[in-house]
Amino acid sequence: MAAPAHKTINDLSGKWVMNKSLSDDPVPLLGIQGMPYLMRKAISLAPGGMTLTITQTPSPTNANDRTQTRLVTDQAAPGGIMKGNTDERILDWEYREKKVPMFGEIKTRTRFVGMQDLAGEQKEWLKEGGWLAEEEAGVWRGVQSEVVNEAKGWVAEQIWGFQEVNGQRYHVRRAEARKGKEIQRARLVYDYVP
Repeated sequence: MAAPAHKTINDLSGKWVMNKSLSDDPVPLLGIQGMPYLMRKAISLAPGGMTLTITQTPSPTNANDRTQTRLVTDQAAPGGIMKGNTDERILDWEYREKKVPMFGEIKTRTRFVGMQDLAGEQKEWLKEGGWLAEEEAGVWRGVQSEVVNEAKGWVAEQIWGFQEVNGQRYHVRRAEARKGKEIQRARLVYDYVP
């Protein structure tokens, strides 16, 4: 199901399932990030897409007395792959280190962004696709996420927002993974599950 109008970048809470027929294949991205081959193969052969259950709330005030947004995402791939993988992000663009079984030691940072925040050649692909403006502001606002694995030498970046796909509004993530000179990209389109 396409995203309902009341779901915006300010309220992603709910259940989202990757629409495999509208999305690019994410397996090459996962390969750069060091996901084992058999796990990538299982994801590519599974009939459904990755399921994200998102809870978006204000987090406690930081040292600067500013309330920040917290995104907690429970991820599960078809067939129980990645079951129990919870990802917590605070949208303040501060690096946080954690260990993830599939990817090892990583640093993540996340923030709200406007198109003007995405400068430079490397960001051009992430900006493509016709991002839809948020109704209340009349301008595009999205989420930028960066994950770095220094030990394995890769960086993954995503831009989240809403785009029109086949005439309907969907939650979309444009993802890019880089390791050395190798770059893999994918557009991931998510159905909303009421």
